[in-house]
Amino acid sequence: MDFNFTEEQCMLRDSVRAFIERECKPELMRQYDLNGEYPTEILQKMAPLGWYSAFTPVEHGGQGLGPMELAIVAEEMARFSPSISTAYYMAIWGVLNIVHYGSQEHKDYFLQRVNAGKQNFSFSMTEPDSGSDAASLRTRAVLDGDEWVINGEKVFSTQSAAPDNTIILCARTDADAQRHKGISLIFVPKDAKGLTMRRLSTMSRRMLGNYQLTFDNVRVPRNSVLGEVNKGWDYIVGHLERERMSVAAACVGFAKQTFEDIVQYLRQRKQFGKSLGEFQAIQHTIADLKVALDCAQLLVYKVAWMLERGIPCGTEAAECKLFCTETQLNISMQGMRLLGAYGLTEDFGMARAFREGMGAVTGGGTSNIQRNIIARNILKA
Repeated sequence: MDFNFTEEQCMLRDSVRAFIERECKPELMRQYDLNGEYPTEILQKMAPLGWYSAFTPVEHGGQGLGPMELAIVAEEMARFSPSISTAYYMAIWGVLNIVHYGSQEHKDYFLQRVNAGKQNFSFSMTEPDSGSDAASLRTRAVLDGDEWVINGEKVFSTQSAAPDNTIILCARTDADAQRHKGISLIFVPKDAKGLTMRRLSTMSRRMLGNYQLTFDNVRVPRNSVLGEVNKGWDYIVGHLERERMSVAAACVGFAKQTFEDIVQYLRQRKQFGKSLGEFQAIQHTIADLKVALDCAQLLVYKVAWMLERGIPCGTEAAECKLFCTETQLNISMQGMRLLGAYGLTEDFGMARAFREGMGAVTGGGTSNIQRNIIARNILKA
């Protein structure tokens, strides 16, 4: 296996890295996080660079880049904040679903707006009584003439209140269908009449915000359904492997920077006449973290490689999400211990790394859900 990037991939990596180092400096990301401020200005600066159309197929006016490039971009964008990578990927996730399943009307409207940096997406599936058991969702959409009438409640909906956001809502459109059947994806504008949002106070993803959504007879046009009615679950599963790989890549990018911050501190901090990095017990911890970090990155590249070749990788993608998110969390937890009281302060950034690590192992399918998937796929053989 060739571990070298192509010349074009190296150029892409370097350009994203330069942008992040210039526009997303750690002290700025810290302020965005503490203030709970959405990074609109930063995201809009990506549009002239063509990054929002990078993964759109060529036949739809994009560059047609693949999974390996997506892994590279997700990793580099998350270097100082995984929220930047998440916000960017949500736009890409929306585009890929619209390209594959959307009507021509949806493509004409949304793709142009995304490419111009004037369209955000959020995905709303989790409900107060259905988290890991996502298929038990109860939010209903009932057809009334030429409109869908939506009633229900969602929770932990990330970046729903972002500027120019459209919610891609998971709703049950056939109450008599079995669990995974009868679910549709519906476009809902964030300012739709009857929709109320309440921002939740959470320890992670403060920049993007997590929201509780209440739908009280919200009406949207009949053509607001993405793809076919009652096919929503199939569409979600269709991009799940790519999503898990992207989440894992972002975790690797943020974990690498967290690791570098830890190493820098251990080199500079002196106790008992020598730097902390000279103590053997600490050296062993650093060695273990580096091994885990390198393994995490290889898992991301393996899944990206499989996706590019159309090789089924449900198990590998679950392994990737599990290991990379747990590695990010573990590196930040060790960083908290190694920095001592300084780790508790926001000035050093380790507390934020820990908070984001907890969010990573919880969102997008918890670690135990990934273990369930891995074990089920192995044991059914």
